[in-house]
Amino acid sequence: MALSSTHFGALVVKLAALVVGIVVVVFATGYLYDELGFLTQPGSFSLGDVIVAVSAMSLTLTGASLVASLPHSVRAKFTRPRRVPKSTPVYGLGTMLAIGIGATLGSPLFILIPQNIIQYEFVSVGSLILATILSVLMARVYSNMYT
Repeated sequence: MALSSTHFGALVVKLAALVVGIVVVVFATGYLYDELGFLTQPGSFSLGDVIVAVSAMSLTLTGASLVASLPHSVRAKFTRPRRVPKSTPVYGLGTMLAIGIGATLGSPLFILIPQNIIQYEFVSVGSLILATILSVLMARVYSNMYT
């Protein structure tokens, strides 16, 4: 399996994060061990030392999360084939009513005013032709729905 340059670059970044995570875990664990050893001595308990210990614990967890990020990205991921639903066009009552009213009343309302016929004769004739085509197609859809 050949890796693309994007996948190879992502793998290199994940490997670098793994190395940094291992270094951080080793450093933070050693630092936490020293700090907890210092805090167990009598008379050396202060707020600053507790803050350093909590910071070292959080640094250890951060390094561990960097180490854990590599195996997740190296696993083989399989995708399941998706079902492609077969679409069946259905014209509802609202759609058919809107087309019917638009084709029946839309263009005749536009050419009712004589001024519109004089100024927009090409648009008027085109709208009547379009209304005729839509009405014929709508009748065909009704016929197919009936059968």
